[in-house]
Amino acid sequence: MDPARLGEHMLYERGAHNYTTQNIQDALGGIKKKTRRGSVTLFWEDVEIGDELGPLVLPPWTLQDQLAYHFLTYAASAGEEMPGDVYAFEPAYHNMRRWPGRARIHPNTYWPWTPGNEHEDAVLSPYRTQPLPFDFGLQRCQFPQQLLTNWMGDDGFIRRQQASLRRPVFYSDITTYTGEVVKKSVVVEKGTDKSGGIPGEQEYYAVGIRIHGFNQIGEEQSPGTATVYLPSREGGAVKLPIPHPEKPPYVPFETFRTDWF
Repeated sequence: MDPARLGEHMLYERGAHNYTTQNIQDALGGIKKKTRRGSVTLFWEDVEIGDELGPLVLPPWTLQDQLAYHFLTYAASAGEEMPGDVYAFEPAYHNMRRWPGRARIHPNTYWPWTPGNEHEDAVLSPYRTQPLPFDFGLQRCQFPQQLLTNWMGDDGFIRRQQASLRRPVFYSDITTYTGEVVKKSVVVEKGTDKSGGIPGEQEYYAVGIRIHGFNQIGEEQSPGTATVYLPSREGGAVKLPIPHPEKPPYVPFETFRTDWF
């Protein structure tokens, strides 16, 4: 895309949010309410449908949050034959020259950058038709995992989690995650001894949770669902590894999107 055309078509029209002192005090109040169950066991029998999780309040999203994510992913993705600074300075330039179609040309410097930099550079984010730096979708799926682990404690196990990516978490956004228990069941997991599978048959005590994540102006960013296995007074601890076939069963999209518990 011609850098001169950046900003012609945008998905959203938003600037960085300006908070009042009271807004920040409210956010800090939510952050201080966060609790972690830790080693205090939550038994399946003690959970009721309608129980609430959270809130989990994430502070205004900043470039520091994004760079922490990039630091980990870049460190993990650089090949052994590449130098440690393959994504910076001169090595980054040569790296981009290897895949010219992948590079994003900065409209100020006309220097090639990686597509990932569209997330954190306010000048490059219009390549994605976004008005501000914004999070990675993978990050947005990971954020509510803390909501689940804080609630279930050390003895629980997240069996599955699904998140819909409705709106980005933009620079300066505060996100509040909440959850609600909507289902309890006892399930039987069956596996195979074929390559990729785990053999056996085991009973698990499951809790279905509906998750919501809203920003400071009331927009839902990432609704989702999760299934958590909890220890049971009758059935004992969650037994790992969980038996499973070599190929997961097909889940229809409508089920996956709305009620995958």
